[in-house]
Amino acid sequence: MKRCAALALALAPLWSGAVRADSKPDSDKPEDFVETRLSSGLSAGFGMLRLGGEAPQESLVLGGHVFSAPSNAIARMLLDEKSGTAFGYRLEGAALSSTLFGVVRIDIQPLAPEDEKQLKRLPACAGCPSPQVVAADSIRFPPTQVIRDGDTMVIDLLVRPETGEKLVDVVKFSSETVTREVLDKVRARITQAFQYTRQADALLERGALEAAAAEYAKALALRPEAAGYVRLGVCYQRLERLELAEQQFDKAARLNPGDAEAWHGLATLQHRRGQFGKAVDGYTRALKLRPDWALARRNLATARLDRAELEAAYADYRQAYRSSPAALDACEGQCVKGHDAGLQQFLFARVYAAAGQSERALAALAKAKASGFTDLDRVKEDPEFGPLLNDPRLVALLAREPRS
Repeated sequence: MKRCAALALALAPLWSGAVRADSKPDSDKPEDFVETRLSSGLSAGFGMLRLGGEAPQESLVLGGHVFSAPSNAIARMLLDEKSGTAFGYRLEGAALSSTLFGVVRIDIQPLAPEDEKQLKRLPACAGCPSPQVVAADSIRFPPTQVIRDGDTMVIDLLVRPETGEKLVDVVKFSSETVTREVLDKVRARITQAFQYTRQADALLERGALEAAAAEYAKALALRPEAAGYVRLGVCYQRLERLELAEQQFDKAARLNPGDAEAWHGLATLQHRRGQFGKAVDGYTRALKLRPDWALARRNLATARLDRAELEAAYADYRQAYRSSPAALDACEGQCVKGHDAGLQQFLFARVYAAAGQSERALAALAKAKASGFTDLDRVKEDPEFGPLLNDPRLVALLAREPRS
């Protein structure tokens, strides 16, 4: 099973047993809802949803449990009793300030050792192994968020690549008690929003940008969420409606400051407007959130190149290449082209030469020359090109054109 934790939309209800640690589970009537209260003053209602899957009859039978934990935290776990495998997350909520009632800072963290001890106290089914919490090494937890009275979080819990099945947790926060009826309405709205988003994704994949934008807008009207605003921004960006695109990326960044795609989208627009310093800041912020994102690293390098910071640009291009060897190939989608294509190709050639990719280095030098780069003598000065200096193809490339 592949596990992850990040904000997402959901589709359809899941059978699950959701009980408090101090209550007696009813094996005849498993619940798909549980409510608990944070010491920060908000009530939290939990309920799981199952996103499609090609073979729902093979769905995992998972019991959902919520445990109280110290330090204003609760532990949320799913348990497959047959295998004894449990996984989940710890949700910690702290009041943002003593003067802002109903505003809470929410952190999603890995389960702690004491949470596994709570799990082992549950009555085990006959012949079932003792539950063990799986390691959280592969889980990407969402960043800290500010939650207000009435807000909803949707947290990815599990993906099964063999069936396409995905489980998500819906958490509704309220200053009043969250009832099953309230959460059911939220889940119905999220279900519809997900359907619109899924249709929009398919349209975007086909390049039907106008239709995709309309479907994303429908989804966002039902459930505003950062990922949806980013996707709508991408649609507008590809339609060259740059002001509308910027509005969507800005909404996403405000809604979730930990959304790397939002900061990257804003940076690409600033970059295209010639605001290279702001673009560098935006790309840098995105990379702090997603350090191995090759596209953002390439765009950062190009923004540095456009600011004439050649060595910094070279270092970032090299890091982009290390993250993805194809990063310096075609520039499409949200890739921003450099103002000096010849100088950019020269730096690409340096990266390839440093990586021992002689053929690619020579091809990039040829593109640099064809794009108007004339300072080819620098090839002889840069140590990366040392092993190529006696190559007849490079010698011919460096030969000056005869004057007419």
